[in-house]
Amino acid sequence: MCLESKERVPRKAGVRRETLQEAFKIASVVRAVGITLDAEAVLGNARRSLGA
Repeated sequence: MCLESKERVPRKAGVRRETLQEAFKIASVVRAVGITLDAEAVLGNARRSLGA
């Protein structure tokens, strides 16, 4: 799994698994917000182009 490979280095450095899981959750939310904002920008431009 992709997350397992990203987890390996911090775990070797002593970071707890729970801490990494929380970081991955936060990163997922930030990513989702970014995607939503990008989509809203595209839709807003499309609406303006159509005169809505």
